Amino acid sequence: MMNFSHIVKKTLIATFTATLALAVQAQDFGATLDNNSKIKKQEKSKYLLNQQNTASVWALLPGDNTGNSYMALQGSFKYKYDDFDVKHLGDKKEETQILDVDLWKYNYIAKYAHGVSSTVSLGRFSMVDSTGIIFSQNCDGGLVKIESPRVHCSVYGGYTGWQNAHNVTILNKAGSKFSYRKNRTYDLASSYAIGGLSLSFPYLLCNQTIGLEGYAFIGTNGKNSDNTDYNRYYGTLILNGPITKDLFYLATSTLGTEDAPDLNNLSQLYLTYFLNFYDATLEAHSIYASGENGSLKPFKGFTSNTATYSSLEPEYTGLLKSGISVSIKPTQKLLLSGGSDIIFICPKDKTEYHGTQAYGNLLYQIFTDVKVSGFIAHFWGKDPTPDAIQATLKATISF
Repeated sequence: MMNFSHIVKKTLIATFTATLALAVQAQDFGATLDNNSKIKKQEKSKYLLNQQNTASVWALLPGDNTGNSYMALQGSFKYKYDDFDVKHLGDKKEETQILDVDLWKYNYIAKYAHGVSSTVSLGRFSMVDSTGIIFSQNCDGGLVKIESPRVHCSVYGGYTGWQNAHNVTILNKAGSKFSYRKNRTYDLASSYAIGGLSLSFPYLLCNQTIGLEGYAFIGTNGKNSDNTDYNRYYGTLILNGPITKDLFYLATSTLGTEDAPDLNNLSQLYLTYFLNFYDATLEAHSIYASGENGSLKPFKGFTSNTATYSSLEPEYTGLLKSGISVSIKPTQKLLLSGGSDIIFICPKDKTEYHGTQAYGNLLYQIFTDVKVSGFIAHFWGKDPTPDAIQATLKATISF
């Protein structure tokens, strides 16, 4: 009898082959080649090298002549090379080959009178919650959005257990036995059922927008994990709008729970000022993720998100990060950005200085189909947290 892993493998190959076949038949299709080279050094330790080469093919198939209905597809093959001691290249290495269907999405838009519209999306596509920290990944499911001039509403349902664990990192419960085989091109991610609801009231008062969002992540029993009875719930309040003509703000505050009535908190504030030259912006931001602070419990998101450029790569929990960033576009082909943050940790009621980081990014569009980017970051940690530095060079060619 064919086991489940063989079924998944055959399904994946069939889906990827179908994606290629549809791409060839589509009116709008293409491919990209991507090179990503990253080197990282932790103070008084070894240099680490991460090399990724990705080939992707994509297609857009219109369902009608209005553009209101379409199917979007993308498949990719990625080769990853990790070397854990560049000074002795090849002695401690890890090579991985990853095959994935990154996008398989049907989209339908209907427009009605009085500025009302609805959108239905089905399949595999990227989802991001209003914080950008709790839930940010590809997922299989469906999204329904209804928008009018006075209210926006959306409902989402999805499942993570069919995703490729190589490309999706989910935070599981402490002591989780989840594991996947890195020597396979495709292995299943940790399994959860997801439900989401979002309400937004644009320009409700003095051009200010108020939003409410809720997400539930219900653990299920999957092939590589048993998350039964491990559930997480989040409710978020979102406020955003203009302060002056050129100054805008975004504020979110989330209450989450794994074990009611215990609550955790994630709060963010962004102030963005749009300058009048070279599309420049100046931003100040602050992010708080609770530890065991008073009545609050440690915050824990759903998708893994690194909070700092420290070699420890901490998640958003028990910390406060504040900083500034700037971006500027001197020419139509060049975008420069950078910033700096100061980080405090608060795993308990005591708050301590943890470190400071600075980072910079360059994106240059050489030709219409060729672009390169560079990124560098330095983290200065308070002892015993070590300093760390990393640099990334990326090049993309589109066909």
